[in-house]
Amino acid sequence: MEFAIVKAGHDKGQIYLIAETNGEYAYLVNGGTKPFGKPKKKNRKHIQIITNIPKETALIMAEAIPKDQRLKKAIMSLNTHIYNQIPNKMRTKAGGLKNV
Repeated sequence: MEFAIVKAGHDKGQIYLIAETNGEYAYLVNGGTKPFGKPKKKNRKHIQIITNIPKETALIMAEAIPKDQRLKKAIMSLNTHIYNQIPNKMRTKAGGLKNV
């Protein structure tokens, strides 16, 4: 199970699960707009693997609920974990990130 953040394209900054790799391409799913049945094809050089997956996210992926719902829940957990690692001074009031 590998998660990745997209580094380029219209979905830059989005988190996906890598469902499959084939040569220079990775097939990404997020349980919502890109379900397991219709993965997104992305060049591997345009994604960054997330190496530090919190236990909460791994536990969600082990739950006995449908795959796409489980994945959406896991990505939300991972987004929260990553956001909480960012210092408060770099956050905007609307919950985004300040341009540095």
